Amino acid sequence: MAISLRRIETFVTVAEHRNVSAAARKLNLSQPAVTKSVRELERHYGVELVHRTADGVELTRYGKSFYRRAKLVLSELQHAEDEIDFLLGGKGSVSVGLLPNAYYPLVTRGLSNYLRQHPDLRVVVREGTLDDLFRSVETGDMDFFVGSALVTRSSETLVSEVLLQDRLIVVCRPDHPLVGKSGLTFVDLVGYGWVLPPQDTKIHQLFDEILQEAGLEPPQAWIEINTFAVLRSILCGTDRLAIVAASRVDLELDHGLLSALPLVFSPNPFPVAVVRPEEERLSPWARGLLRSFRQVAVEARVAEAAYSGTTTV
Repeated sequence: MAISLRRIETFVTVAEHRNVSAAARKLNLSQPAVTKSVRELERHYGVELVHRTADGVELTRYGKSFYRRAKLVLSELQHAEDEIDFLLGGKGSVSVGLLPNAYYPLVTRGLSNYLRQHPDLRVVVREGTLDDLFRSVETGDMDFFVGSALVTRSSETLVSEVLLQDRLIVVCRPDHPLVGKSGLTFVDLVGYGWVLPPQDTKIHQLFDEILQEAGLEPPQAWIEINTFAVLRSILCGTDRLAIVAASRVDLELDHGLLSALPLVFSPNPFPVAVVRPEEERLSPWARGLLRSFRQVAVEARVAEAAYSGTTTV
């Protein structure tokens, strides 16, 4: 039996909806037709791809493996269509993910520059967790994502391309009791609540190490947030402190919405990376946006070098 594209699309839809009825409605097919398509795939491979439950279906380990590959097949076919559409002068789309610690000036300037050249381009920007964004890029649902290389992880299918360096700072509301305090040290932070990234990230681990080096116990309780708007709201309404990438709060610091405490949280800058597939797997528009991000990164490094008086970038 030949594996048709229609069968692959049907299986992927069932896998994503975890329900045959919902998949049938999405595909405008009858429920028996969807069930038959999945069973034909199972007969072809000689394994069970989905396990039927009272609530719908769950992927077996074979189903999970097939789903990952099937998604890539559909993604590659979509990219082939995009290539042809690009050559014909058509309109395209790009999907970009952001970790909460992403270097936002890179994203906003890169997007602005590229959209001036392609004003009809449809761009989707979505903030998410590391697991969420990794999964979306690996399956082709997203072109790439931007974030601190301190929280990325290794992958057999994705590349982590470092574009520039950022630094970590401690921020709080402008009228926080610690703002303006002379001779501020890490000891002064004791007793204040924190808003921190997940405990398994390198940023959180670095935070714990710095406190321990200062002879302090890391906090045992904190608020874990992956959405910057909520983080900012909590900081503005409480005495809590947070660790953030300096570039992430440029606007808030400039407009007096937040204040940075004069503490050297980490003497070394940390890398900001774009996590993506191999470049040839990206659509023409995604490759163009990536080039725009790279150019902004070069300009940022040149500006930083000029400011610091160095001659290299």
